[in-house]
Amino acid sequence: MIAHHGGDGVVITRLDPHVINGHSANWRNEETLLVRDAAGVVSMYQNFFDQWVITAPELHRLLADSGFDLVGEYGSFRGTPPPPFGKGPLIQVAGPA
Repeated sequence: MIAHHGGDGVVITRLDPHVINGHSANWRNEETLLVRDAAGVVSMYQNFFDQWVITAPELHRLLADSGFDLVGEYGSFRGTPPPPFGKGPLIQVAGPA
């Protein structure tokens, strides 16, 4: 993804490719920011961060392994049922085992 942002003579170009590793349910976001200031000086900044996907069964196991029991599972803060097939928000409530 390439995005441009600007204002007051400053232009920021953001390059943000995503690399997905399906075997580890991990995706890496690698950012490169090109910043041109009002005087025309260009600087480059690089950053990355990783994100993981944890499935509901994995989270249940992690909670149990940490001494917690699942006491509620909802699809919203309004208490709606959890979404089917892992799509949508999932809120889990746990308490001491």
